[in-house]
Amino acid sequence: KIWRKLERRIKKLEELILKPGQSGIITRSVAIIDKEKKLLPMHIHMLQHLCHGLAVIDKNGEIRIELFVSPIDNDVVSVVLSDMNGVERIGLVVLPDGTPALQLFDKSKRKRAEITLLSDGQPALKFYDAKGKVILKLP
Repeated sequence: KIWRKLERRIKKLEELILKPGQSGIITRSVAIIDKEKKLLPMHIHMLQHLCHGLAVIDKNGEIRIELFVSPIDNDVVSVVLSDMNGVERIGLVVLPDGTPALQLFDKSKRKRAEITLLSDGQPALKFYDAKGKVILKLP
């Protein structure tokens, strides 16, 4: 069922992306071979959330890796890694001003830690409690 839904989304994206008279290819899957030389399918599709990017989906249909640029967030660039249940756990972000950040989330999708660089290039670290309150900040 999930694969049929993804096929419909890919077809719609192809219609939106490829203009009449244009040719092109949207990658639907990539084959990976594991250390036992078994074929592992890795399905890739473009996100539809007003973003430009890619997602890697596991065999259970969960999005595990996302790479996207969000025009609705002033072109924030993000890489998101999710656990086996599709819960976002790690985020790498570059803000429009060039500020990088690494964010760690708990199983309830709450940000618990963040490392970034301040405008002067100095590193900064924050830890959050379960309610989102900063409990430790360096500097």
